Formats: sequence, structure tokens, C-alpha cells
Amino acid sequence: MEDEERILRIERALEEFQQRRLRGECPSPGEYAATLGNAYREFLAGLDEASRLLGIGAESRGAEAGTRVGDYLLRETLGSGASGVVHRAEHSKTGASVALKILSASLEMDARAAERFRREVAVARSVRHPHLVALLDYGEWRGLPYFVMEYLSGRSLADLMRTCNLPPLARLLAGLADVAEALHFLHCQTPPTLHRDVKPSNILYGADRGMVLSDLGIARLSGVSRLSRTGEILGTVGYMSPEQASGRGTDLDARGDVYSLGATLCDLLGGHARFPGLGRTTLLASLCGKPRRTPPPPGVSASSDLARVVLACLAERREERPATAAILADALRRASAVP
Repeated sequence: MEDEERILRIERALEEFQQRRLRGECPSPGEYAATLGNAYREFLAGLDEASRLLGIGAESRGAEAGTRVGDYLLRETLGSGASGVVHRAEHSKTGASVALKILSASLEMDARAAERFRREVAVARSVRHPHLVALLDYGEWRGLPYFVMEYLSGRSLADLMRTCNLPPLARLLAGLADVAEALHFLHCQTPPTLHRDVKPSNILYGADRGMVLSDLGIARLSGVSRLSRTGEILGTVGYMSPEQASGRGTDLDARGDVYSLGATLCDLLGGHARFPGLGRTTLLASLCGKPRRTPPPPGVSASSDLARVVLACLAERREERPATAAILADALRRASAVP
């Protein structure tokens, strides 16, 4: 009986871990050590096998604390997701802390794509905005691309949502307006840059700069195809626009990021993901299926300005969404000022 209960606990923990990833969170295996106790090693073995089968997180094998990646020493794992694993690292000479993301082994790049990728990274490194995490460096480790970003204190909105510790509504809306302005800044680059993975786990809160959008790891230059996941679509399904979910990469524009920020706001207002427990295939089918009517966020009056902002962002047809992230930022600031 004890063995059956232990196996059941491990299976539940594995299922919860993978579902959290599908919802766009970045769970750490260490979060389960205390609750699983002696079963934690079996949980890690099961997680490693699941990661191998899914092509997620496999790149973290061998990337433990003390590993040298380029000019950096890994110190701890901060989180993981479909596109890779993020570590806190230190520059081997200066000792400065950075966030280093090793991209997933299941992301494909041929020689031409790799060269184009390097050019895009050079562009991204020149982008500076107070509400964007700065990209500092780029390299390869054991054949896998990695990014180096500035390391900021604070917690992600996904963490704060999970612990019911989100900031008051007015502050939340004002912070997301800052993020929308950062997105507009990206979109106005030459050529335009799209983020493509706006979600609660990629927005940090509590740092000196307020809310900051992180992880340009799968950002792309508008109209340029470069990095793809084997047989899949890059991004986090619960937050991607219908056009991104359909795989129409050349159709993407700023309104896709507007949709993602609207989906993020909808989840934050409801206090949970809109699609709890649904797998990637089911979510993709839902996003790419027949047009549907999106209900207002829980607890928000359908006639309120805030509800109208959210529903406009989540419009099926991008022509019905705010045309720019700057327009969305203005709408969020007006909503944050309403008592």
C-alpha cells in the first residue's frame, strides 16, 4: 500500500509539473523536494524521462552548478520551459550575476539559420529600454545556443499569481502599461522585433524598475523565419494569438504580442490560467478552431472599460485588436486611474 501511495504521489507531482509548464510557468524541480521526501529521487528520474520524450529540458543535463558555459559559471537553475532552461550564472572574471538561458535541444538551426540568428542577436543586444531585460551576450555550449541577460531581483507574475500575492489592481495595470510600452519600443525597431512569448512567467515584478519583460530568447525580426521547434510551434500555447498558433509565421505582427499581453491580463484578473489542465494539442485546436466568444475576465463587469480592453486584445481577428501596443498602454493607464 505504501508503494502504491508513493507512486501515486510521484505521478501527481509529474503531472502537475508538466501542466504548469504548459500554462507558461517555469517550475523548478526543487519545489517538490520537501513534499515528496524520499520519493524525490524517483520524481527527478521520471521528470528526466518525460523531458527526454517531450524534448523539453533535456539540454539541462550536465548543466548543473559549477559548469562553465563560455565565460560564465552556472550557479543555480531559475526555471525551465519549452524553449529552454534559465540559470543564474556569474561571469568568471568579473563575478557579475547574469541570467543565462540554454535553448532546447529540440530547436533546429541549420548553418544559414544560425548565421541569421547571430545577426538578430546583434540587433537585440543594441535594444535598451527600462522595462526590457537587456540581452548581453550569446554563444554555443555543447552545440546548443545560449543567451546571457541581465539578472534582476523580483518574482514573476506567474509566481505571484500562484501564491495569490499580485499587486493591487491599479498598480498591476500601470505595470502592464509599462510592459506594453516596452513592446511598442520593440515593434518600432528597424526592422521590427516581435517578442512572441509574452506571458506571466516572462514579466518580472519587484525589481527597481517595476515590471520588466524578460526572455527575448524566441523573439524574431518581423517577416524573417529563423528558428523553429521540431514539428511544433514556438511560444506558449495558452498565450499565443490564433495566427501564431496556426503556424502562419509570415502573418505575425505587433497585434500578436498585443493578444498575448491581453491573455496575460485576463489570467491575472482571474487569478488562474484560462485553460487549466488542457494539453498543448487541445489548446492549439481550440485557438485554431471556429471563432468563439471570449467571456469577460472573472470578477470584471462586462460593461467596464477594463473588460472592453481585455476583450479587444483577445479578438479572433487581429484587425479588431488595438493596432499597436502603445494604444494598449494608453488604455491600461486610463483603466488604472479609475477608482
